[in-house]
Amino acid sequence: MALQANAEVIHSALEKIVVPGKVYELRALKVPSKGGISRTYAGFFSDSVVMAKAAAALSDAGASGVYFTPNPVCEGMLERSPNRLMMAKKGLLTTDRDIDVVRWLLVDVDPTRPSNMSSSESEKLAAKALAHKIKLFLGKRGWPEPLIGDSGNGYHLLYRVKGVESGAIQDV
Repeated sequence: MALQANAEVIHSALEKIVVPGKVYELRALKVPSKGGISRTYAGFFSDSVVMAKAAAALSDAGASGVYFTPNPVCEGMLERSPNRLMMAKKGLLTTDRDIDVVRWLLVDVDPTRPSNMSSSESEKLAAKALAHKIKLFLGKRGWPEPLIGDSGNGYHLLYRVKGVESGAIQDV
């Protein structure tokens, strides 16, 4: 029996990250469609309940990955697809410049591997061990406990940081 995504559980997790009323992009990769063609879908959401339902539907549809921007995007992005999904089109998705405020620092720990290839069990375990070492290292330096997530091929550490306006961040 296939697992089904639970929109309520997804919403509970989103509530730990999103700011009510702010806009976030939800994206799903390789969503199967009739005719055997896989497509990417995206949408901009200010309603986390609707976003959780959309994420569950995309997961249940067989998307290879469903994720969202943990940092809110500029409010004007909502006009592109307000609280609904669209087929992703180049130039209409979130870029670094579209992030409104940096509230979360994402540490993405994945094994090095060829693109379009999943990590092996041993590679994923190594990624988990490295994520744990990073968490301990930062914890000893006063960083707060991160949210920890399984990214499929590795792990995410999500650290809450003081909100920084996107325009205030300079390229190094």
